[in-house]
Amino acid sequence: MKKWFSRTVFLIYMVVVTPQVAAEDKYLMDGNMLYDRLSNASQAGKNHGLGYIAGIIDLAKFQKIEYLQCIPSGVRNDQMGDIVKNFIKDYPKYRHEIGVISVVMALETAFPCKQ
Repeated sequence: MKKWFSRTVFLIYMVVVTPQVAAEDKYLMDGNMLYDRLSNASQAGKNHGLGYIAGIIDLAKFQKIEYLQCIPSGVRNDQMGDIVKNFIKDYPKYRHEIGVISVVMALETAFPCKQ
């Protein structure tokens, strides 16, 4: 019950609340900003994007969000950055959304949980 509740709250926040806040808050990272960071030639810019992804994964693991628990051990942060950057490049229709949506969709697509 607790796992179901946590996942539901996380999804509601991601899909309903966060995009509305992002549209009003220029300080939240959207897909455009995340793509720019991950594509940045400077290591500092790239590290900002990778840190954003790592924070989302840490939160998902802490909250035991099932669909991000299937990332295999040994997958490095820069590999996840490449996956997210390619997802945003391939699906630009999500760029205006808050960055967490692209991160979750990209990693869930790349590392689906086996049923």
